[in-house]
Amino acid sequence: MDRRIRLLTAGVLLVGTLGLCVHYGATHEAGWPYPTGEQLATDYASHVGERALVFGEVRSVNEKGSSCECCTRPASSRPIWS
Repeated sequence: MDRRIRLLTAGVLLVGTLGLCVHYGATHEAGWPYPTGEQLATDYASHVGERALVFGEVRSVNEKGSSCECCTRPASSRPIWS
């Protein structure tokens, strides 16, 4: 195969891959099934009973392990876990 054709093919594939990455980054939140922290902070009541994916750092756990204090909570400061 001609070297120019190989370079052109590699360039087209790289541009296509980059375009897919940009598209994924731009539309990722629209397809995310869980409410974001901002959504929970502004409209907590509408998400009660739904599944939520929460990231945070555990600062303390009681002796029985049934509750914990975490550093990430919605702005309303209501716990979103039970």
